Amino acid sequence: MFAAIAEGFILGLMLACFFGPIFFLLLDLGVNRGIKPVIFLSLGVFASDFLFVLVLYFVLSNYISRVVDYNYLFISGGLILIYFGLAKIFKTQNVQEKKDVMVENNRKIFFQGFAINILNPSVFLFWFGSVMVAKSKFPGNHFFSLLYFLSALIVVVSTDIGKGFLATQLRKFINPGNLGFFSKLSGFVFVFYGVKLFLKAGGW
Repeated sequence: MFAAIAEGFILGLMLACFFGPIFFLLLDLGVNRGIKPVIFLSLGVFASDFLFVLVLYFVLSNYISRVVDYNYLFISGGLILIYFGLAKIFKTQNVQEKKDVMVENNRKIFFQGFAINILNPSVFLFWFGSVMVAKSKFPGNHFFSLLYFLSALIVVVSTDIGKGFLATQLRKFINPGNLGFFSKLSGFVFVFYGVKLFLKAGGW
């Protein structure tokens, strides 16, 4: 049991070290909006990771080669990343947002984190590989596999919130006129990853 938890902890650290579009969005939200939106984004990512694990472990892992079109995954993931990236690049930054709008936006941030993560083929492949590892390490033992993945997911959501919290500490060193820079920077990162996924779909 403790071995499953320990190995899940290591798996979570591996995913936490992935500096993809979610990482830059966490920094952007931490600097521009504070810790609450970071938590909503992290929970959205957690929900999509949890869904990945459930579906892959119980449904798709034995039939994955027949039900998944990888080029379609790359193209759809690329489109969603480019869309979010362009939206952030061309959005007018308003640092005086009202509280009711903030509450609504926090809900949107949850679903944004969910959508970006679940449409990222790299995340899909990571969890698919992890499910295969779990099935080989704990054959037929669903309880140990559950501990393995819960340990990993708790590490991921905790480190995501931690990254965002560290970003909030940068706010005191940045004047409001420069806050839009971080939003546009994360937008360019999203576009970069989106184009990269398109190139993968084309065999580059």
